[in-house]
Amino acid sequence: MLFRSYRQRDTFFIKGNGPETLEWIDNLLACSGCAVWLVPTKDGNYHVIGNPDNPVYVEVVEGGSGGDRVGYQITLYANTGKPPYIYDADTHGIDETPNTV
Repeated sequence: MLFRSYRQRDTFFIKGNGPETLEWIDNLLACSGCAVWLVPTKDGNYHVIGNPDNPVYVEVVEGGSGGDRVGYQITLYANTGKPPYIYDADTHGIDETPNTV
């Protein structure tokens, strides 16, 4: 019997090298290992990366002010062993309030 294991991953680019961008990246790094990530799709739904038992980790942050693109490429991953879930935000909504626990 063949078993497949999935590592959920998202790579994206954030423009800029100013203090707001750096603060956002610092906050993301602080949440590494304690977050669930929603990735928007073209159809308006979201892929859910990670879960409370297998949270999202920051794998790579590369970039800066050198070269043609000023900004940072960030890769996040979660080792859930399953493909990403689809989350219907229109039906369930999204609460963007930070967790205060």
